[in-house]
Amino acid sequence: MKIGKITSIVGKEIVASAQITRKPLDLKTAKTLQNKPVFLEDSRDAKALGRITNVIGGVSEPFFVITQPRGSGIKPSETLIGKSIYVQLKLDI
Repeated sequence: MKIGKITSIVGKEIVASAQITRKPLDLKTAKTLQNKPVFLEDSRDAKALGRITNVIGGVSEPFFVITQPRGSGIKPSETLIGKSIYVQLKLDI
């Protein structure tokens, strides 16, 4: 399920704008996404980019902070900006 787009890289952390739903992201949904693996493809075979470690920003326009594990094969770079991110989870929103 597509949940957003990468907007910036800050050190080893990736920031993505949440694009899940038209309504504001509620606390229950944010907690459901916490620590979930994030992927660059909507595929079971995709390699995880990292995990959602924080939800920041305003309620109407939240951002996800994605932290990569040590030794991850995907290096954060400017080429990731604008790419869609996915989680393998069904949300009721």
